[in-house]
Amino acid sequence: EAPAAAPVTPAPPSTAEVVLDELRSTVARLSEGKLGVEAINPNGHLFDQGYLDSFKSAELLLFVEQRFGVSVPEVMLVGRLSTLAALAAHVQQQRPAA
Repeated sequence: EAPAAAPVTPAPPSTAEVVLDELRSTVARLSEGKLGVEAINPNGHLFDQGYLDSFKSAELLLFVEQRFGVSVPEVMLVGRLSTLAALAAHVQQQRPAA
């Protein structure tokens, strides 16, 4: 009888994916029940899609700084970091080494 194949375990998610998941969860929490995590498109514009307003964006940036140690100027959210995917990539690049 042939030996049983070793179970295949999926690779752990990359840190960028973990950051993105945490950002999506945080935006969902900040929506106070209006958005589920699955409804938040990582490539959707944070303001144009209605995911954030100026007050919620400040809370998101505070979370990013406290959780990941990365300070992001709010003006960057309306510029090149206007999606969660872009913000997650930026956070991943700027994170202090563990």
